[in-house]
Amino acid sequence: MRNLLVISDRYPHQEDPYSASFVKKLIKYEKKYFENVYVISLNPWLPKFIAKRMSNPRWYKDAIAKNYEYDNVHVYFAKYLTGKGTFFLRKKDSFAYPLVDKIIRKNDIKFDLIHAHFAHPAGSVAVKIAEKYEKPLVVTAHAHEIREYPFIDEKLENKVLWVLQSADAIITVSQDNVKKMRAFGFKGKVHVIPNGYDPEVFKPMPKEKIRKELKLPTNKKMIVSVGRLIPRKGYIYLINAVDVLRKKRDDFFTIVIGDGPLKTDLRNEVKKRGLEKYIKFIGEIPLDEDVARYIAAADVFVLPTLDEGNPTVMFESLGCGVPFIGSKVAGIPEIITSEDYGLLTEPKNTADLAKKLSIALDEEWDKSKILEYAKQFSWENISKETIELYYSILSS
Repeated sequence: MRNLLVISDRYPHQEDPYSASFVKKLIKYEKKYFENVYVISLNPWLPKFIAKRMSNPRWYKDAIAKNYEYDNVHVYFAKYLTGKGTFFLRKKDSFAYPLVDKIIRKNDIKFDLIHAHFAHPAGSVAVKIAEKYEKPLVVTAHAHEIREYPFIDEKLENKVLWVLQSADAIITVSQDNVKKMRAFGFKGKVHVIPNGYDPEVFKPMPKEKIRKELKLPTNKKMIVSVGRLIPRKGYIYLINAVDVLRKKRDDFFTIVIGDGPLKTDLRNEVKKRGLEKYIKFIGEIPLDEDVARYIAAADVFVLPTLDEGNPTVMFESLGCGVPFIGSKVAGIPEIITSEDYGLLTEPKNTADLAKKLSIALDEEWDKSKILEYAKQFSWENISKETIELYYSILSS
């Protein structure tokens, strides 16, 4: 059997189980096709006391991430010097490449194929590794590195374009991402393979029983959301929408799961408006199994995002048989193609979000139809598409 090397912008670890968790979920189903899977995670690094002082919890957690193994997967962390601003954004791969190469040499890692997740910096590093070791390279372009970086400045645009042109195959998660690539000049072939979900974890559960176990009200409708508490996720618009809704109805509550730099501000906003009865930001929940319980207990899942690649939580919601209410951006409309599965809202539009949430709360959703639709997006099915691409490259 062959060995796979995965180079990714971040990978889940004990201190941070969320970052790029979709890569780990994909590997869960890919690993059976390989003798070994080696993962090298690029972790932005600053000395712990500086990271703490800069109030960036992710950088602090990344600084203390430890290598680990499970099954036939070997995970290493390349902690490269970082900082804020365009200079560091451009130079990430220059700082990370020597560390990745050192990990490969020190651990005598033998591999037949490289899969880089995110075109920059992971893809930029992977191109250099592929050239040095003369191995084929697959790059998955996910979101910000093709939706934002090329439009920041010309040097970043050229770097991302160089990565896409250098790889043996390009994957992306939505047709909208393909349009973004065309906009900055990439003309090559792109394989569109969406994200997915794990049906062993995200599945229907008895709603009332789960709510009692979680000490949640059983006599009201429940809205749930899972995401990083950052500006791009649009949670201020969810607070606004809840504020509008509570003036019209009293039969609902909202749970938001996740952490991030806006956590304190968002909680303060809820308190300032007296919305504690209607929306709670409960923080991070490390285990997918526990997150799945909250989703399965809900009547509606909402993601008020301003921009996105192809959110994994969308598939996890559908996998639990819960309708998905999401912004009409990026890859979301490519999945929510029918009002049988959820509703689309205009981004940054409080009135529309409140309206769609109210409609969704009153709708009698056909759970069986949602579940049947979700099946095609299981990680097992998605991994088969990726494996087929690997084999076609290795056999050519």
